[in-house]
Amino acid sequence: MVTAIDVLEGLLELASSNRLKCAGCGEAIADKAVTISMYLHDDGIPLREGCERRVWIYVECPRCGYQSSAKRLLAEAGAR
Repeated sequence: MVTAIDVLEGLLELASSNRLKCAGCGEAIADKAVTISMYLHDDGIPLREGCERRVWIYVECPRCGYQSSAKRLLAEAGAR
């Protein structure tokens, strides 16, 4: 089971290797500029294994302001 910690680690790894790209403008989001946010959401990712609370995690692009879903960003990075 993928947890919120797994997703956060994945996003930070992508940002530090310059592979985190905005889904809106396509610009690379560097690790020093990445803003990761989350909120409670029924269709989100479990906070930890066995936890019923789920969060929606997204990254806001510092260039265009687009809010990209973490699931989408990780899926797109895995496809490259």
